[in-house]
Amino acid sequence: MVKRYDSLYGEYIFVDQTIYEPQNNVQIFITESKNSVTVQRMKETLIQCKYHTELLISNIILGKSSEDNFLNQQSYQDNYGIQSSYNCTPKYQSDHLNDSQNLACLMAQTKKISLIQGCPGGGKTTTSAHIIKSMMSNFDSILVCAGTNIAADNLCIAMKKLGIEFTRVCALTIEECSSEGKYQKYQVHPDVKDYEIHAKCQLKLQPLLQQLNQKYSQYEAKKQYNENLNQTKYTRYIEYDEREYFYDAITRFTKVDLDMLKIYMTQPPSIRFINCNRSKEVSSKAFEHYRMLYSQIFSESKILVATCATSGDKRFADRTFEFCLLDESSQCIEPEQLIPIIHGCNHVVLVGDQNQLGPVVQCQNLVNAGYNLSLFQRLIHCGFPITPLNIQYRMHPALIEYPNTKYYQGIINSGIKAENRILKLKTSLKEQIITNSFPSLMIDVNGKEEFNKDSKSYSNKQECEFTLELIKYILRTYYVKEEDIGVITPYIQQKFLIQEQLKNIHLNEVEVNSVDSFQGREKKIIILSFVRTDNNGFTSDQKRLNVSLTRCQYQLYILCNVQCMNKNEELKQLVDFYVSKQALEQTSTLYSKIQILQKTSKISQNIVQNKVNDAQNDALTIILKKSKQQNQREQDINITLDKQKEEAPIVQFIPKEVIEQVKQQSQNKTEEATKTNKKYKRMSLEL
Repeated sequence: MVKRYDSLYGEYIFVDQTIYEPQNNVQIFITESKNSVTVQRMKETLIQCKYHTELLISNIILGKSSEDNFLNQQSYQDNYGIQSSYNCTPKYQSDHLNDSQNLACLMAQTKKISLIQGCPGGGKTTTSAHIIKSMMSNFDSILVCAGTNIAADNLCIAMKKLGIEFTRVCALTIEECSSEGKYQKYQVHPDVKDYEIHAKCQLKLQPLLQQLNQKYSQYEAKKQYNENLNQTKYTRYIEYDEREYFYDAITRFTKVDLDMLKIYMTQPPSIRFINCNRSKEVSSKAFEHYRMLYSQIFSESKILVATCATSGDKRFADRTFEFCLLDESSQCIEPEQLIPIIHGCNHVVLVGDQNQLGPVVQCQNLVNAGYNLSLFQRLIHCGFPITPLNIQYRMHPALIEYPNTKYYQGIINSGIKAENRILKLKTSLKEQIITNSFPSLMIDVNGKEEFNKDSKSYSNKQECEFTLELIKYILRTYYVKEEDIGVITPYIQQKFLIQEQLKNIHLNEVEVNSVDSFQGREKKIIILSFVRTDNNGFTSDQKRLNVSLTRCQYQLYILCNVQCMNKNEELKQLVDFYVSKQALEQTSTLYSKIQILQKTSKISQNIVQNKVNDAQNDALTIILKKSKQQNQREQDINITLDKQKEEAPIVQFIPKEVIEQVKQQSQNKTEEATKTNKKYKRMSLEL
């Protein structure tokens, strides 16, 4: 894009849409760019990096140092590693964080550049929010960025729970679509809506709007009063503005401005007009006032939250930030992450996980050139130490065992007990196709992959059929909802096939999606469909495999072709792990088990239903008996009273207190019968 120095990959020159590598005389052509605005901002950022010599990251990226090899110098640790960027002793420590999370907060405070590595379910977002809270007393301007709007909103929700005041800033295109009522691909999360900059502008407009409405009402009343006086031919001095239109002398707003403010309360003006001053509304005082509020909130907000690409637009040009936190930083390419840092940030915290999905770069030539490298990975390669979060709160402890050993060197501990990750059975039977000690199963499906020429993707009908059978078994056996189940498949044709079959059996709430869509998310039950039978393809990608294996909370099912899996050494290790756990089954065996469990479950349900019916009949018999006895008592009392009236019609032999007492006793017995009925119903439900 522009001239760029890389200490790991040599010197690259990016000019227009061509990348040159002078040392090897290699030219790489970028044939297509999906987002030209983002690419242009990355170009501008790389140009600025060349001249921002005061930024530590800029110097590290460009390989500039007073020594030839600054990583081996003792001064490096002082200048780039552990020297505090402010003169105070870090004291922030939360009782709501574990030891590794508190250590991450400490490292973020004491290091100018710190890397926080999160494990699956390790609370990266929560830790990031606490880091921001710890920095609020030390910095006046903080910029928080993430690669995607979803990640930015998730961090905003965590900050909101801690009571942190911030302003959410969206891309100009999103704000413009929102203001004009057009369809947009993304909308701010409802929990974050009140913190969005337009919502804050509308909140500040409310007092002014109320004041103007009140003045306008007075104006209308006085005007009507004056018209009535003219009609009755009275002449009297009246204090009201005799103009033909409403005008407020303090704000200089007219009726048009007032109407415009009312519109802004539900439909804010397009922000690009606020920036470039090209609206028909520009002459309106209301528009000028709204623009002033917008600029004021933007400049005075201590914490701004946006995506990395959004932080490069013109709104951020005049702001300088002392501290920057990059969440999910391992998922963005390096030039994109430099966009927020270039705003003068000399204290940077990067939170990510290099063992999960990285940036998506489809061009293999760019991948070979190192374009898919994230800043998080770059700094690790440069020798920066990482602070790991080593306690996970998502998965059953047994399910994290393989990813922990394979990808995290065994440092992850479980902060949740196994008994808290066991699903409750619907029937009294304790038999399942998996065990509670290891709630996972690898299923060897004897299927065949099929290639679709239209979608250029693969599908596997046999895996699809067994996925549906498995989902029906899960819903029949456990207390789970459809939305608690997630199906992950790496191929879009398989996704369409499973979705279509689920729709046919009215199970539309089961989510079927790709690995990328499930990153950063979780489900109670995950079913993996590997699809391939001849060649593993990109299912052997270890980062994708890590993400796929770590999305579940309670149970994990893997549908694959074991013979094909054994062709790849990495996937063979996964097969061997399940063999060692005695958790590898054939589809034929499982079909038989599921059918037997289904029949046994029906027999058990019939027995339980019969017991329930018997209990209900017994309860009804008792209720009827009690009711007859009660009616008989009331009849006896009435007969006795009638006889007494006949014998002494004038004198009342039975006092009123006695009659009330008898009625109270009758009422008490009725209540007792009702309680007995409820008791028997409860017993029947328990049975």
